[in-house]
Amino acid sequence: MTVSFSDESTGSPTAWAWTFGDGGTSTQQNPSHTYTTAGTYTVGLPASNADGDDPLEQTDYITVTDPVPSTPEGFILSKKADFSSDDRTFSTGDTLYMKIWSDPVDGGNLKKAEWELQDANRVKEKQNLTYNPVENTFTAEYNLADLPSDETAWQWKGKMEDDRGVKYEVKDISIEVLEATAIFTVMGDGRILDNDSGLFWLWNAGCSELAGVDSDGEANREEANTAAAALSHGTCGLEDESTPGAWRLPTKEELEALVDRRYSDPALSNTAGDGRWEEGDAFSEVQSDVYWSSSVDAGAEVATLPRAWTVDMYHGFWSLEKQKASNYVWPVRLAGGGIPAEEAPCRSLTLQGRPLPGRCR
Repeated sequence: MTVSFSDESTGSPTAWAWTFGDGGTSTQQNPSHTYTTAGTYTVGLPASNADGDDPLEQTDYITVTDPVPSTPEGFILSKKADFSSDDRTFSTGDTLYMKIWSDPVDGGNLKKAEWELQDANRVKEKQNLTYNPVENTFTAEYNLADLPSDETAWQWKGKMEDDRGVKYEVKDISIEVLEATAIFTVMGDGRILDNDSGLFWLWNAGCSELAGVDSDGEANREEANTAAAALSHGTCGLEDESTPGAWRLPTKEELEALVDRRYSDPALSNTAGDGRWEEGDAFSEVQSDVYWSSSVDAGAEVATLPRAWTVDMYHGFWSLEKQKASNYVWPVRLAGGGIPAEEAPCRSLTLQGRPLPGRCR
């Protein structure tokens, strides 16, 4: 703390000998002095002129407290290395990416930082963060599979210190770390099991080997029905011993249970259910385009050819299309003991007992 002092002596003094109580002195008439340690200080001013000295002492005149830490301008806890999301719920398969920053008080320079995670039993994990001089931030990453306990509730804290020993921190940030539960199971025979709905989906979601589809894997509604029903072992990578008639087009409800509108391009989650689908995780050739369902417009007149429901996998939105349109085909079949999704499309769509936002909505 910097304090300015003023001499108000009478008698036209010509010399001064300030003492500031911490060992510091000054011979200026109106000096400034910086106190670097908390405490109470006595200030003395023996001023003098041609007639002699006139000492003055003020006991416990200055009180200095520890600088009040500034509130960090921000922090981000994210599942993503580019910090494009700010998360509080993670799974044990995630990496926790951390970033903190602050403006030091009174012009100090930040020199080090550390983070800490603590569970309800005071089991801790803590490490240093790395300074990024380009952004003037501290960053770190941590694999949550390495946490020292299996607790799900954790308190996160970030602490920084400047070159004068002044400390800054952001603390008591609650996060959850849930056990990773896969949404999809890769069967290894061309099938992917949706663990929520009990349905098998064709691993290749854009297969052009289906009977009657064009070279891009698209067909009109009638051709799509035929292609799905004709699918069997040996086609589109299938090695499941299935015969024609085992596969079919999914219903609107079954497709709706698959769609995850938390994501786009496509509106589909990865195997773990904690991120957007990428090639091979778990499906292949998923198109951010329109797919046929087996469901038709229930309100259509019998005398007319009803339109059929389709889903645009870019955003996961539904529409009714004429059956002569050309769209993609994604066959499905029930797993043993599976529940038809049209009977319970949202009943089991949870992760650790919590509804999965975006799925079946």
